[in-house]
Amino acid sequence: MNNLFDDQEEPKETETEISEGNEGFEDDEKPEWNDEFFPFSVEDEYVVTELVKVVRGIIAKKNLSPYQLRQIAVVLYALEHLPRRVEGISIGLSVIYRLNDESTYCDFYISESGFRLTSGGNVYDPTVGGDNFSSTAFELETSGFRSGDGESYEVTGWFNQIHELLEMDGKIEFEDNGDVSEIDWQDEANANGWDELFEMREKMGY
Repeated sequence: MNNLFDDQEEPKETETEISEGNEGFEDDEKPEWNDEFFPFSVEDEYVVTELVKVVRGIIAKKNLSPYQLRQIAVVLYALEHLPRRVEGISIGLSVIYRLNDESTYCDFYISESGFRLTSGGNVYDPTVGGDNFSSTAFELETSGFRSGDGESYEVTGWFNQIHELLEMDGKIEFEDNGDVSEIDWQDEANANGWDELFEMREKMGY
């Protein structure tokens, strides 16, 4: 399987550091971001909620193999533990629709330090050959970096597209570079994680 994450564009104009919102601190006094959390804003929480719905919908409607069930369990575990980072996680889920020599995909990736939504594909013209395209709709890192906005047109478009690909019976594929031996499967998601994140943001001036 081709690595769908290799062709992605680097974020450009929408890149921001979360520290830009620290109005109560001088530049040299801004506290460092707590890298136990991803820097989601209040408005971003719905992105994770919708992703969980997408994953549970795939489990309910798709005839997944035992391997795919194992992989999607890792994805769901990571999503349900957000906004906290999870040790041992580095996995992407892609929904890909292929027709003749062309394809379209949506994927999301989550690791110990990164979270992103991307889309892309390839087109083919017999006279000039093939051409790949990709874009990143939303990206966060536990360093405090963030690119895009959870309420943006790009994110809304990403969700519309992944639902369309699923309705078209797009293929489910995974890219797993994690170490599941580090995952504590008995660790239940903290229902107060989002409240803790937002309280921390307020106290730190983010």
